[in-house]
Amino acid sequence: MKILVVEDTEDSRILLVDQLQLHGYEVESAVNGIEALNMARQSPPDLIVSDILMPEMDGFELCRQVKRDEKLRNLPFIFYTATYTGARDEHFALSLGASRFVIKPEDPDRFLIIIEEVLSDHAKGELTVPDKPVASDEVLEHMHAEALTKKLDKKLYELKKQKEHLQLITDAMPVLMSDIGPDGRYRYVNQTYEDWYRIPRADIVGMPVRDIIGEDAFKLIEPHINRALKGESVTFEAQLPTLDDSERYILARYIPHNDESGNAKGFFELVSDITERKHAEQELQLHREHLEELVAERTAQLNVAYKDLETFCYSVSHDLRAPLRSVNGFCQMLIEDYGVSLESTAQDYLVRIRKSVSHMDRLIDDLLSLARVSHCDLKQETVDLSSIAREVVELMQRNITGRTVECTIEDNLIVNGDIGLLRVVLENLFDNAWKFTAHTEAPKIEFGSFKKEDKVIYYIHDNGAGFSMNYINKLFGAFQRLHEAIDYPGTGIGLASVQRIIQRHGGEVWAQGEINKGATFYFTIPNPP
Repeated sequence: MKILVVEDTEDSRILLVDQLQLHGYEVESAVNGIEALNMARQSPPDLIVSDILMPEMDGFELCRQVKRDEKLRNLPFIFYTATYTGARDEHFALSLGASRFVIKPEDPDRFLIIIEEVLSDHAKGELTVPDKPVASDEVLEHMHAEALTKKLDKKLYELKKQKEHLQLITDAMPVLMSDIGPDGRYRYVNQTYEDWYRIPRADIVGMPVRDIIGEDAFKLIEPHINRALKGESVTFEAQLPTLDDSERYILARYIPHNDESGNAKGFFELVSDITERKHAEQELQLHREHLEELVAERTAQLNVAYKDLETFCYSVSHDLRAPLRSVNGFCQMLIEDYGVSLESTAQDYLVRIRKSVSHMDRLIDDLLSLARVSHCDLKQETVDLSSIAREVVELMQRNITGRTVECTIEDNLIVNGDIGLLRVVLENLFDNAWKFTAHTEAPKIEFGSFKKEDKVIYYIHDNGAGFSMNYINKLFGAFQRLHEAIDYPGTGIGLASVQRIIQRHGGEVWAQGEINKGATFYFTIPNPP
């Protein structure tokens, strides 16, 4: 069986053809009534399935011409339509001699059953619809004209509603929208255009762009208009002059629309007011420039402060140490020359003076060290913390005799950092652990690491005197002590130095402890190799 499908919409035509072919039908197709009529006359099909609304010749006229043709009038004819769906349309279609009137979209299986029924009834001679129109040509012409008129009125009404809806949408847009023809005249503008230029849109439409926006503004955008009229999409920013000499910045986009030959028929214009954004950018730039000035000013002040610090350190190192050496020297001379004749109380005073001088000397050394670690240049290199820790422990074991401390050091603790400063960190932390395990029966010190949330955390743990967490905020302060100096001597500078070195490496340092149950110091060094 051969079926002729007449459908001007490509997607619908292909879908219907494929559906029929899958069920074993031979199928031909046409895009309008004239083409279909010629094909049917050359090779008559067994069935014609036709849309109604088509160019050149619609389905109604095609059916009428088929029923007039002596060779084709007996062919069954099915209308398959989505536009003519009323009862009067069906009556007119059946009056023309159609076999069935089916409204799109029909269920595919149901539509195939309809086709099979029509072909079967036709083969048996049982089709109830006549093989020719039931009315005169004059009546059919009138009915056809009436159907077309109603459909046209409906389409016009729909187009009017769509236009009104589109107008509401474009008028609500906070951008200028217009349609400009190839002659440079407005064909449409939205409400925003009227608000900008304070000219009724009815007066704008038909006017040249130059006359509405002004000569100076037109000169700025004319090159972009010429590009759009050549078929090129254009996007640009510009500062447009205004009548009141205020600044107005725009972001414009021109979208060309061409005819079938590729010739420009004009372009659509979308324009946004970006004046506030430009002012914000300008203000931000001023802030940046001011910030650069402030940075330069602060840098100069820091350089001055750094030089003052260097001068202070030199003064501390040389000028303060000279009188301390004198005091210490005279005390030594008094002890050596007059020690026998002095009372025990006087000798004790001299010993105390010498101890205080020694303590002051150590304080000066620690202060200078703290200043150096805070301001010296940071050198980045690969540092083996495990190797440095072993060297520090070995040196302490040689210098501090009479004690045995069990030290455990994890292998291959590698970081990126300044090897000199990181050595100071380990020296201070191990010295701390060594010092505060002095009164522990079986002293132990452990240096290791673990991972937490993609960070490597290093720690030094001891089982010594520990500390109360109530005073944790004092732990890393300069000259802050949590124990009596007579029990655990020191200046209180070491942990402050540790904190500054770790912070300069971009890491963190913290501690946990409990009285008589030891302490653990943690630190991080970002970006391990």
